[in-house]
Amino acid sequence: MKLFVLTPLVLKMNSHFFLIIAFYSILSSMGLYLIKKGEQLFSYPFFLGNIFYVTAYLIWVFYILRKFELSLAFPIAASSILLLSQIIGITLLGEQMSLEKTIGILLITVGTVMIGRTL
Repeated sequence: MKLFVLTPLVLKMNSHFFLIIAFYSILSSMGLYLIKKGEQLFSYPFFLGNIFYVTAYLIWVFYILRKFELSLAFPIAASSILLLSQIIGITLLGEQMSLEKTIGILLITVGTVMIGRTL
């Protein structure tokens, strides 16, 4: 049986980590949605989507990569964006959900939970 010692750094990382990853993922996913929704290159949704997406990128580069372990941050952030993109695609863009997508989302969710438990 493994015993984990929770140091103040680990506890601080847990609360901070999930909040910043959630903010980054929502901003990035909404940026992707707005870019897709923008029918013309210089439309308002396209422009706003790029602002969201670039802001999320800057948060990734200048905050997340500097504060957290890449081996934890990347899989959790990437899977969060993937899950949010699926939800947005189905609910806002009318995309179809297949059995394969459902199984894939479940596998990604299980993997993300397993990685997150290492915090």
